[in-house]
Order: sequence, then C-alpha cells, then structure tokens
Amino acid sequence: LHRQIREGQTDKRYYLLAHGEIMQGAQVMQLKYPLHKSLLANGERRVRVDPEGLPSHTALRVKKIMQRADTAITLAEAQLKTGRTHQIRVHLSHQGHPLVADALYGGRPARGMQRQALHAAELAFAHPITRAPLSFEAALPPDLAAAWQQVLGAAQ
Repeated sequence: LHRQIREGQTDKRYYLLAHGEIMQGAQVMQLKYPLHKSLLANGERRVRVDPEGLPSHTALRVKKIMQRADTAITLAEAQLKTGRTHQIRVHLSHQGHPLVADALYGGRPARGMQRQALHAAELAFAHPITRAPLSFEAALPPDLAAAWQQVLGAAQ
C-alpha cells in the first residue's frame, strides 16, 4: 500500500471550502508547487511553497461558488496526485484561497467551524495482494456537516 501511495497509484479525493471565488474555467485546475516541510520547536509541522521543496500536485475541481455581498466561498474537490504534508492547505493558501477556518495557513474563522473545512471523502487503491480494486467513501461527520451547512447557508 505504501508503494502504491508513493508511486501515485491511489486515488485520494477531498472536499473543501475555501475563501474567495476560485476561477478555474471549464478545466480542472492543476496546482503544482514544490513544498518544503519544517518542524517548529514545539513539534508543530509547517509547510511552505519553496523552489527547493519536493514536487507536489493537486487537481482541483470547483463544484460551487457561494456569494453574499462582498464574501465568496468556494466548494471544491481536490484530488491528490502526490501526498505531501498539508499539501491541499498550502496549495490553496498560496493561490490566495485558504481553507475556511484554517488559522495555520491564513483561513478566517467561520461560525460553527471548529476545524479547517477539509474532508477526506474518497480513497481507491488496488488490494496489496489480490490487486482487486478497492474503493472507500466517508460521509461528512455530523459536526462538520452541520458547520458546513451554516457556512454555506450564510454565504448564499
């Protein structure tokens, strides 16, 4: 399984809410930035875009844009092509669209959100022994679903 992950043979999809209106047009947006990970004295991991970092790739599909007055929130699906620490969070922050409630990478708090608006929704890979395709989906947990509903309702 680790080899499949390392070689990009898995399909990992996340749903997210990001600040602002992400304009991608009709195509999937390919975010490719080298990422550098560092460890703070307190043990916290921080990641930044850095030309000397490791290659990373996120495919982003905008699902819906909610607009209210001067505030916009984008609902999107992110597909990981690589699996770097905090990859989605750093890619979107670098684009100027941090995740809702992601204080570490510039996201503003939102009513009802106790954690960043990111959900690991789907995982697919080949069984390590039989090679049979396996696919798993995870519904939004109740706390996140309720918070997203509040945020999405407030943005419309």
